[in-house]
Amino acid sequence: MKRAAVILCAFTIIMPVVFISYISYIEMQEYKPKYNYTVTSSSYGSPVEILRHTTLEEKILVSGHFISTEYIFADINNLSYSNFKRIADINQEIARGEILAYNRNIPVYSPVNGLVLDIQIFDKTGYFKILSWEHLIFEAFVSSSFSKLEINKPYQISESITLTLVYLSNAVTSEGRKAQFKVEGGQFLYGQETVFEIPTGVIYSDVLAVPSNAVYQKEVNGPFFIRRVEKNGNVLEEVQVKLGISDGSFITITGVKEGWYCDPGYSSLMNVELGDKQ
Repeated sequence: MKRAAVILCAFTIIMPVVFISYISYIEMQEYKPKYNYTVTSSSYGSPVEILRHTTLEEKILVSGHFISTEYIFADINNLSYSNFKRIADINQEIARGEILAYNRNIPVYSPVNGLVLDIQIFDKTGYFKILSWEHLIFEAFVSSSFSKLEINKPYQISESITLTLVYLSNAVTSEGRKAQFKVEGGQFLYGQETVFEIPTGVIYSDVLAVPSNAVYQKEVNGPFFIRRVEKNGNVLEEVQVKLGISDGSFITITGVKEGWYCDPGYSSLMNVELGDKQ
């Protein structure tokens, strides 16, 4: 009798569990997909074939802005306090020929376009110190290993623009080495930001190259990679590569084979993850 009671108790406990499991199984079969899907990793851009270039001219991308290092003084002679009237103020933009002041009812003109930085009035003389905007310098910060351009050698950027490296600092900051270029040709404004592609004169022949945006890093200052894909975009593998020269659009690499395809869009994703600190 006691054994029968134990069996009945166990049956009472187990049966609801079995019943619930069966119901769950039926429901799962109801929602089971009718088709099998295969999920593969795909290219983030149209796959680009790795080709051999007959020639590739090296160009250095330099990003910076226009500054001035030229100071002009508009002197005031035979100054009369009682007959002196100042027109321009400090930090005021001034145009060439614009009136800075009147001295003995005679106008004092600005000799240049620029910015008034200082005004000094003494007993018999005075001056306006002006930062000239008429001979601008292109200033940029370059990598610590930047040494492929020669000081005082002109580099033809386009038919109308020539850049000459006039200063390269020997000090390295968190931004890099400060470089300054004299720019001839073109129309640029004080403070304007721009990017120049400067040809170094180095030309390579018969080299494998990929678009510059197909190469990425997974950590700051780490090795470089490409994402190898099939022609249809399916991802095959990640390949570590070594970089050579760049012409601004393509960059030479080793560690790959001609005819491979790579993903040109994955680097943008990696750059975001790195905070664009490459």
